[in-house]
Amino acid sequence: MVSLGVIAGLFFGGAFLIQKGVVGTILNSDTLSEGICHSSELKVEIGSPCGIESSTIHIASILIGVCRHINGNLSCFLDSMDYLYDNSSGSLTINTTFNHTIHAGYTFSTSITCFNGSSFRDEILLKPCLSGFNSTAYYNNTHVTISCEHTAFRFSTTGIRIVGDNDLEHCTWKNQTNECHGDAKALPNGVKFTSLYTQKMKEMNITCKFDGLSVDIVPQLQSTVNTTPSTTRAPSSSSSSQSQDNGQTKVTSFALMIFILCIVYFLQRDIFI
Repeated sequence: MVSLGVIAGLFFGGAFLIQKGVVGTILNSDTLSEGICHSSELKVEIGSPCGIESSTIHIASILIGVCRHINGNLSCFLDSMDYLYDNSSGSLTINTTFNHTIHAGYTFSTSITCFNGSSFRDEILLKPCLSGFNSTAYYNNTHVTISCEHTAFRFSTTGIRIVGDNDLEHCTWKNQTNECHGDAKALPNGVKFTSLYTQKMKEMNITCKFDGLSVDIVPQLQSTVNTTPSTTRAPSSSSSSQSQDNGQTKVTSFALMIFILCIVYFLQRDIFI
């Protein structure tokens, strides 16, 4: 099988030279900057104001694709990627499935030569999606506890870090096990760290870092008040029956009193008659 490096050499006849003076860009950089979730679509839209005569595409330093106009059509040789070229707009769209293990934390870059011979290069960092991230941080009078997790943690080769002035703690998924360093505690998808809440810690900028994703952490005061929600208990069967008995007794007493008053009334009537 012919490698992409050999194909690139045949296409371009040697080194790819980048010239200045042409503005080209990754059109959907704002969307990509928000991050991509594992197994979701990775779509990169590349705009060229002067068309695409030829192009190379890298992730990190690895060549993953080469393109060149042949007989009026742009032909691309890509490693596990699809492409679409729009002749009218001169834009190239690259599609693949985002694989956290081989994509996250690496730079996607493209180098393009236009039909007029000018060239440009653009790049963007491929980051994990923010929606997969979760953190908690709280402190009391003596200690601070910080946890960082991400749903793609087990697909990472570099792990997740809690960083202050330097690395505070670090956990990495290896050999089906969450391996942690120092005093870090393993979480299902990340790391947990507890430390004395010194003045230095209070003044420290703390972040969670995960394969290009960096999230600021601000510890919150831990509540020391335990509140128990009030509950209304239904009356027991014994208290209900007791209430019913009391009601029946009152009715019986009232009826007896009326009966006695009637007897007294009729007796007095007979006497006076």
